Amino acid sequence: LLTNLIKDTASEEQKQYLNVLEFSATNLLSVVNDILDYNKIELDKIELEALPVNLPGLLQKISNGLAMKAAEKGLEWKLEIDEILEERTIITDPTRLTQIIYNLGGNAIKFTNDGAVNIKVKFIEQNDKKINIEFSISDTGIGIDMDRQEAIFERFTQASSDTTRKYGGTGLGLAIVKRLLKLFGSTIQLESIPEQGSVFKFAIEFTLYNGRLEHVSGFTPVKTSLNGMKLLIAEDNSINVLLLEKLLAKWDVQTTIAANGREAVSKILNDDFDCVLMDIHMPEMDGFEATRAIRVLSDPLKAQIHIIAVTASVSHNVYDRIMAAGMHDFLPKPFQADHLYDKLQQVHKSRTLDTAIPVKAAG
Repeated sequence: LLTNLIKDTASEEQKQYLNVLEFSATNLLSVVNDILDYNKIELDKIELEALPVNLPGLLQKISNGLAMKAAEKGLEWKLEIDEILEERTIITDPTRLTQIIYNLGGNAIKFTNDGAVNIKVKFIEQNDKKINIEFSISDTGIGIDMDRQEAIFERFTQASSDTTRKYGGTGLGLAIVKRLLKLFGSTIQLESIPEQGSVFKFAIEFTLYNGRLEHVSGFTPVKTSLNGMKLLIAEDNSINVLLLEKLLAKWDVQTTIAANGREAVSKILNDDFDCVLMDIHMPEMDGFEATRAIRVLSDPLKAQIHIIAVTASVSHNVYDRIMAAGMHDFLPKPFQADHLYDKLQQVHKSRTLDTAIPVKAAG
């Protein structure tokens, strides 16, 4: 969040340094998210979203981050996309597809000391409703012994006993890729020769989107205004509040602050909001208790307000507790501005549609 705010007044050189800082922080966050995601997958808590996506745009965005990482190691980086895909818009979960490609691309860079890493995206076939696309991530890295090529897709497992010592990581990345691809109805294929490199391949059948788009996921990083949205921030950390207020002001979101869960319930009783960002750990009344109190309010509109939990907890049952309390969604701390925006935009769109539906007159 902080780098996102500083960029507004930074010079071009400062922006480059901030981009590197942000990229490094994102990598650290990805380790934490790997652990959280694997746990959610094991508990069958992940459901794929279905959003219209411009695939080349999404891939270019992923590639920009990975290219920087490859350049740091002096590696050649190449992204190849069949031209025919430029004219296609697909329905998919851009967050999970990004996670798969980012994990595979990041691994390829990590285990390659010289040479190149390539991502190829190939059109296979399509009909009126579906399109089949193949993804391959190749490298000229250390390769993987034949007898380890199945084991590396199991949790906390790497190619050799000294891999973690030399290269780091959790040993969860490929296990997550395998399980996410299963949700997409796909499987991963691996071809590898030790000391020569590896090629990871998978194919996914996507539904084609033929509607008219105002915003396509992955196509543009521009954040449109969320003007008219009223958001309650339930957060006891003043620094977090300051950062959120500054960020949300950029999106024209009107904010109100509650320092604890008891204040949050009181403010909802006395005002109308579109959404609540609910910190879990607060004094006097925590986020769980506050949510339960909101859900039993006599006003049905207030009782059903959209609540997004915000938590730094990595306990195995935090997701279950969030859902059991009656919250709609959650953001793990520290979160990225893009993730917050996407969740708020969904709420804003649904509220806009609700108010736009004409009420039929009686009689």
